[in-house]
Amino acid sequence: MPQQNLVLMIQRDWKAPPNLVTMARMLLALPVALFVLVPGALGWIGFGCYIVAVGTDWVDGKLAKRNNGRWMTELGKILDPLADKIINLTALIIVIVRSEGLDVKLLVIAATLVTLVREVIVLWAKSRQPLISATEAGRFAMAALVAAISLLLMPIALPFLLLFGATLFGLGASCAAGWAYARVPRSI
Repeated sequence: MPQQNLVLMIQRDWKAPPNLVTMARMLLALPVALFVLVPGALGWIGFGCYIVAVGTDWVDGKLAKRNNGRWMTELGKILDPLADKIINLTALIIVIVRSEGLDVKLLVIAATLVTLVREVIVLWAKSRQPLISATEAGRFAMAALVAAISLLLMPIALPFLLLFGATLFGLGASCAAGWAYARVPRSI
C-alpha cells in the first residue's frame, strides 16, 4: 500500500469506535508489562489489565459488525491483529523476565519463539492477499493462546505440568491455525 494511501486511511478510519477500542488495547500492554513484574497486588492489577485487554478484542469485533458493518474499516483489519500481537508478545516477554526456574523460562522462550515464527508466516501469507477478517481457526487459536498466557501471567505459582500443558495447547492451536491459514488458497 503506498504511503499516501496509508495516511489517508489512518486519517479517515482512526475515529471509528472499534479502532479506538483497539488502540486502547495496544496501550494496555504498558501496564501489563509494568505491573506483572511486581509481586503482590500490583501483579494482580497487571494480570487484570491483560484480561481486560484481551477482552476488548471481542468488544471491538462486535462494534465493527454493528450498523451493517459500517464501522468495519481497512485500518481496523490492520490494527486488530497488530494489537493482539503487541499484547500477547509483551505478556510472553514479561513472563520470560519474571520466570525463576530454568525449566519454565526455557518453556516460555520456546513458546515465544514458536509464536513469533507463526506470526511471521501468517504475516507473510496475509501480505500476499487482500485484507480479510479473522477465521474461526484464528479465533480458536487466539483463545487457546490467551488461556495459556493467562495461566503464565498469574502472580501465583502454578505447577509446572499445568503450565506445560496449557502452553503446548496454546502453541498447538496457534500453529494449527497458522498452517490452515497459510494453506488456504486465496484469489487476489
